[in-house]
Amino acid sequence: MIRSLQWFIRALFFLIVLGFALANADIVQVQFIGFDTVWRAPLVVFLAGFFAAGMIVGLLALTPKLFSQRREIDKLKKTISKQASSESSAEQMSMAGLAGDRRLERVADTPVALPDRPHGV
Repeated sequence: MIRSLQWFIRALFFLIVLGFALANADIVQVQFIGFDTVWRAPLVVFLAGFFAAGMIVGLLALTPKLFSQRREIDKLKKTISKQASSESSAEQMSMAGLAGDRRLERVADTPVALPDRPHGV
């Protein structure tokens, strides 16, 4: 049901974009300030080109933030794996009778060291 609704919405969007492209098939001239060249093409070509250029600029602007978040995630995963390995070694000692009768807390109940600043700041 959901998949058919998604395909219907995609087909509707495609038809709207196709209608827009066919309605704007007139040739337009574009000239940038400081350049003597004039480009002539259908309006939809220029619109699609500038839309794609805007998407590329937006993705390039997001790239540093994505890499810093990825580094932060890797650091937190290492911290969690260190805590899990230390608890597993403590659990093995407990089973051998070296840790006495005290019970170990579960991994999910142990606090995890979080970064000093909140996410996204």
